[in-house]
Amino acid sequence: MLVLCLLSLVWLSEGSQRSEPMFTAVTHRLLPPDYDNNPTQLNYGVAITDLDADGDFEIVVAGYNGPNLVLKYDKAHGRLVNVAEDEPGSPYYALRDRQGNAIGVTACDIDGDGHEEIYFLNTNNAFSGMATYTDKLFKLRNGRWEDLLSDEVNRDVASRFAGRSVACVDRTGSGRYSIYIANYASGNVGPHALIEMDVAASDPARGIVVLVDVAVQAGVSKYTGGRGVAVGPILSDSASDIFCGNENSPNFLFHNQGDGTYRDVAAAVGLDDPYQHGRGVALADFNRDGRLDIVYGNWNGPHRLYLQSGAPGRVRFRDIATPKFSMPSPVRTVITADFDNDQELEVFFNNIAYRGSSANRLFR
Repeated sequence: MLVLCLLSLVWLSEGSQRSEPMFTAVTHRLLPPDYDNNPTQLNYGVAITDLDADGDFEIVVAGYNGPNLVLKYDKAHGRLVNVAEDEPGSPYYALRDRQGNAIGVTACDIDGDGHEEIYFLNTNNAFSGMATYTDKLFKLRNGRWEDLLSDEVNRDVASRFAGRSVACVDRTGSGRYSIYIANYASGNVGPHALIEMDVAASDPARGIVVLVDVAVQAGVSKYTGGRGVAVGPILSDSASDIFCGNENSPNFLFHNQGDGTYRDVAAAVGLDDPYQHGRGVALADFNRDGRLDIVYGNWNGPHRLYLQSGAPGRVRFRDIATPKFSMPSPVRTVITADFDNDQELEVFFNNIAYRGSSANRLFR
């Protein structure tokens, strides 16, 4: 069941704690449990996008042991409804992808037509290496959502590896996004992938989108235990850099070289963290110096809050996490935002039950 507000939050700070709650549970009103709109199932990620170009956002939910959901706000009834109905005539029907076990989803415009496509990361119970089911990349075409990776021309590009995270990246600043997939390799099977449209071979106006994996030429085809991914101008002035939190190997910080290729500088700037097991990651300017900082969780290891400092070419990241903040937990997801609108960022750690209960944590 998708829960809009988690009640097991623990508010922690180094100073005082607020007595009043920061959140109010509204699930019973906006998304009550029912078979069609909020079924009892495992869900492993969400993306926010405007699927029908009506100016309102929808919530796309990655369903793991059930269908993917597309939740749209019904203004007349004041609640969210799943428009990806179990009805083959629906334009959203293919998005359900009942055979896939999705653990991630992202939305971005890969062909530059002004409308976002939707990528679902499927593992279907594979932990590493080869998967038994491919990922899906859906485009609104011919009045309905269709999988581009099922097109004959793209079948060899479809990822058949056990991915763990997916993100969008505009590596060249063209406005056409690539899909970065952090796969969990088994030996030399399952490198990270970077899928994008082959501009020369495609004709989006006619619905022809030819895809290609450019990970090798971009310099990001790495074999590792890929886990978390965050994209932003971390070291670059405006170009997209990529941070990857990895398991059983050092983290990556891919610095955009200005031409759409990347160089891993994680060790050089102090972010490799080679003996930990990265999970969720988020980017934010925590100290308001105009530079992006990095916060991430390590699986049952110390969590990190890295501030960026130093002149260009001599950048270093310094971990300022307090003992309470860094306290190990079975973390999965990390989110940073100004949740209470006080113009200060909070950090949320989503933990899972692992060998016992483990409450989520929210730091201010």
